[in-house]
Amino acid sequence: MTEAGETSIEVAHKLCESDGNKGKIPSQTEFVIEILEAIILALVAVATACSGYQAAQWDGHQAELYAESNALYLKANGHNTSDGQEAIYNSNTLNAWLSAEYEILSSWQQFWC
Repeated sequence: MTEAGETSIEVAHKLCESDGNKGKIPSQTEFVIEILEAIILALVAVATACSGYQAAQWDGHQAELYAESNALYLKANGHNTSDGQEAIYNSNTLNAWLSAEYEILSSWQQFWC
């Protein structure tokens, strides 16, 4: 059991200091295993770096798409506003025309009756 305040590095050093390993030459199998461990760790480091690079690329691409969608939203909102204003204009024009027609008919009716 580790003592309070020991770091993991100190624990690893204590585990490696056993008397049975002093003077022992590593076998060929242990050497190959250590080389394979180093290769696997290198592959993991490269894969991690590649995934970070891809994430950064997609983050930039996502920001571009967000900006484009925001611009399209603003353009659509502007068209919607102008369509509403045009509908109000058309409604006011129709109301004015109907009012004028009613006044003309009323004046003819008063003239002839």
